[in-house]
Amino acid sequence: MRKSHFKKAILSLQARIDEHHEKIKLELKKDCPDERLIKHW
Repeated sequence: MRKSHFKKAILSLQARIDEHHEKIKLELKKDCPDERLIKHW
């Protein structure tokens, strides 16, 4: 893989991590957050 492919893969993975962090934040704001779901993410 060329350098550009690695950069694209890293950016894609970082976007997924950011999505999961946002999901965790939203779940923690709930009155009764689902801890199993948070651990899954």
